Amino acid sequence: MFSRKAETTAQFVDRFLKRIALAVSIMAASYGSGAVSHLVGGRANEILLLVKDPLGLIAALIVLPMFIKMVAKLIRSGGKHRAPSGYVAEMYGRSAGNGFAAGFIFLVFLEPLSGGALSHLPPEFFAQSSIAVLLGALGISFFILNRDDDDEIDDEFENDGQGA
Repeated sequence: MFSRKAETTAQFVDRFLKRIALAVSIMAASYGSGAVSHLVGGRANEILLLVKDPLGLIAALIVLPMFIKMVAKLIRSGGKHRAPSGYVAEMYGRSAGNGFAAGFIFLVFLEPLSGGALSHLPPEFFAQSSIAVLLGALGISFFILNRDDDDEIDDEFENDGQGA
């Protein structure tokens, strides 16, 4: 039988934030494929639009089980919770700041192009590309800040019974 060690709240929150970061990265790819679909035609456009929605669904499926567990924990605790703390939570906060900064810089560069060289593109392109950059920068920043430099194997899905 699979034996499960008791997981602390901090460990649970760390796993939850890691899953959110993974889902955010996948959502960046989804929005990116939607944005790029406005730049290409033919079969490439069809393929990009075909993968866009499944990527969003995959992202939701990655987070949903942990989200349900989080809500259940909140209900069991009577709604008492405190803000997540710890290394992973701090790195997630820093990554969110990095994502915002990258998104803001992207918008600053995109704004003059929207009335000139890119004026033929629909508003959806600008929204999708901005969201893709914002989410992508958050995800990339999170994984860079949290990269594990030692040789320890750390499979975050292991605790769900899905890993090794």
